[in-house]
Amino acid sequence: DVAAPEGPRFIALFALANGRGLSYEGDPEPMARRYGSAVAAMHNALDDFESPHQRFHVDLDHLIDQPLAYVEPILSRRADDWDYLRRFAGAVKRAIETLPERDLERGVCHGDLQCYHAHIDDAETLTFYDVDCGGFGYRAYDLAVFRWWARLQTQEDERWDALLAAYRAGRAVDDLDVDAVPLFVARGTFWHMGVHAQNSPHWGYGGLDDAYYDGRIEQLRAL
Repeated sequence: DVAAPEGPRFIALFALANGRGLSYEGDPEPMARRYGSAVAAMHNALDDFESPHQRFHVDLDHLIDQPLAYVEPILSRRADDWDYLRRFAGAVKRAIETLPERDLERGVCHGDLQCYHAHIDDAETLTFYDVDCGGFGYRAYDLAVFRWWARLQTQEDERWDALLAAYRAGRAVDDLDVDAVPLFVARGTFWHMGVHAQNSPHWGYGGLDDAYYDGRIEQLRAL
């Protein structure tokens, strides 16, 4: 830890991941395929991972209930939007629970596979980083984060089909988990809102203005 004006601050240093940042410019499918193969290999390696350290679970409480609790104090002044968000989240949660949710594959997840958060070297080996959102949870959710981010960048079809094909080539995945992916994509926006609201005491509230919420509500309505 280091001494700071506000008190002790804890700092962690890591070695730089080998290679360079990922790019989907031009034809996005080759990079999406490499990403899918790497995610499959990572999930295979994590199947028997154990740690003595406690970690939160990436469950429906973490993905839906907690984000709503963080957003409510800020968004409740916009009553119509808050009501829409609450009803939207409830519908997504009920849909996941009726899959049935208990049959979805679970395991250790990266938690933030936003098409990036990895470097690629000259041998085309991917090294993932930024695992602070990781924990034990739904493998369909891990894949859904990629699809959600690809949708935001208007390359959903090109990236998702390529990633899923490569993932399935490296790891068996049940059709139920694939069917669940769009539901977890639907929760991506309000989970992201929850992350911003949760960390606003540290990051500041300046970005959480009406324009921010206008854009997020518009994203949800487009779903």
